[in-house]
Amino acid sequence: MVPKSSSPRLTDRTGFAQAVGGAADTLTCSRPPVGRLALGWSIDPRMPPWATPGTVDTVRRLLRETAETAPAPLDPDRFRHRVLESLVMEGSTVRQLGRYTEPYGVTWEAPFLDDRVVEAALSVRVEDRAVPGRFKPLLTAAMRGLVPDALLDRPDKGEFSAEMFRGLNDNKRRLSELCADLRVADRGLVIAGALREALTRPVPDARHLGPFQNTLACESWLRTLALAPAAHSGGGSR
Repeated sequence: MVPKSSSPRLTDRTGFAQAVGGAADTLTCSRPPVGRLALGWSIDPRMPPWATPGTVDTVRRLLRETAETAPAPLDPDRFRHRVLESLVMEGSTVRQLGRYTEPYGVTWEAPFLDDRVVEAALSVRVEDRAVPGRFKPLLTAAMRGLVPDALLDRPDKGEFSAEMFRGLNDNKRRLSELCADLRVADRGLVIAGALREALTRPVPDARHLGPFQNTLACESWLRTLALAPAAHSGGGSR
């Protein structure tokens, strides 16, 4: 039986471009409840409470401008579009990691993103790729005999938010001090006080960790850029 709250979304006929534009209207809404089925074209974006009004307005404008260009989905079917969207995101992540580790002689390989592997996986019927009570049935069937059964028979995947929660708790003082001199705040993107408050109070669930990661990653990137000219000038003086 389909939950009553899911029924209207099951009959939703919103097109991809319309969904992109519609995302602009929900940027500051609260997150959907835990366990709610994601039936749209993509995961609806949300702006963190420490984003400045100007940042939110910019994201809204970009979403609406993009929608006006009538972008096409990666596939006319929502499910296949989301699968392909995930593959594109993972491919981009692997390429970035590869560029970062290459100078150290370390290569980053992702065989499951190989074109032939992806084509083989997508050729299997959806009902055989997602079987109730079984975790990644297609992958476990393909690797049976190559990977220990104890690993293939596990009912779920690794979850590492406990380490992130511990890191937040152990570094509250350092994070608070970091907020006193934020590059992202200097650029009008983040409200430093709001970020400091959020970092030092209890986090309700693991979904709220992502915005911290993204914001602090941007801060780290901006600080790296600030150091880059000094590093180049130092190298040139030798």
